Amino acid sequence: MFATETVPPIEASESIELTSQWSAIWGSLTSGVSNLDMILNLIAGIIVVVTLIRMIMRKAGGGPIKPLLWWLVIAGALAAPSLIIPLVLGVLQLLMNLGLGALQSISELAGI
Repeated sequence: MFATETVPPIEASESIELTSQWSAIWGSLTSGVSNLDMILNLIAGIIVVVTLIRMIMRKAGGGPIKPLLWWLVIAGALAAPSLIIPLVLGVLQLLMNLGLGALQSISELAGI
């Protein structure tokens, strides 16, 4: 009824690499666009100022300010993309490689 296919095992030497890929992308972007860091910092500064003004206005009006906090996170990522994004990708890479290692161990124990 169902076709059974064997999945080739994942080699133990294989791992997920995200941070080096981001470094390559960021390197090509910064070499292609002059003053990209300054432009992103300017945009981040504008986002922070507008968000803080909106937070003050909402706080005075009794409205929720929690949704505006995401704008500050976005501004932080724009202000330091060569630091924040690799840090987040490094954590994701670690979790994914741990999961991959666990799956490899389970497949070895199961004899697959």
